[in-house]
Amino acid sequence: MKTLSLLSILFLFTAIPLNAQPGSTGKIQKKKIDSTNTETFITRYYQIRDSYPALTMLHALYAASNQPINKFMEKYYQIKAAYPALSAVHGYYAASDYPLETFSKRYYELKTLYPQLAKHYGNYAASKHALNEFVERYNAIKASAKDLLEYYGHFASSENTLADFSDRYYAIKTSYGDLKNCFGEYAMSTAKLAD
Repeated sequence: MKTLSLLSILFLFTAIPLNAQPGSTGKIQKKKIDSTNTETFITRYYQIRDSYPALTMLHALYAASNQPINKFMEKYYQIKAAYPALSAVHGYYAASDYPLETFSKRYYELKTLYPQLAKHYGNYAASKHALNEFVERYNAIKASAKDLLEYYGHFASSENTLADFSDRYYAIKTSYGDLKNCFGEYAMSTAKLAD
């Protein structure tokens, strides 16, 4: 039996990458880590609040979104320049995954067909739901959760079940009652509340 010297063992371990796969070049690639996946809702809320204190209407929407802060603000300024009259939905666009053209088409789609839902144009335009599904979800919460009247559009645009939405709403209301402007945004998100 041959004995290996310490030098040959070190050479062996440095020559073979630990994550090598068949057909790979042997180069180790670093994974890009998306910080928004690990940040809590409250961390993100305070991050934007501290960076942009005057833009209070954006704080909760950013905290609920998956957008990095630089991308969120870039999109905010983009819609603000293109559609200055739509100030009520600027934050919804910044939080959405849609390009501006798609977002604006969705906005005007709801505005044309359901003018009585004016308060929820941004919720729909930013949501992943088709119009009929958004309206069904809106009507479902309207019929069963009178206590959440202010948040019907938030639920309709979310991916959460009504039970999950309600649980999340009451969790933030109980823990952070002073952040009333965040209740709906947290309830519609999937972010962890805090550490």
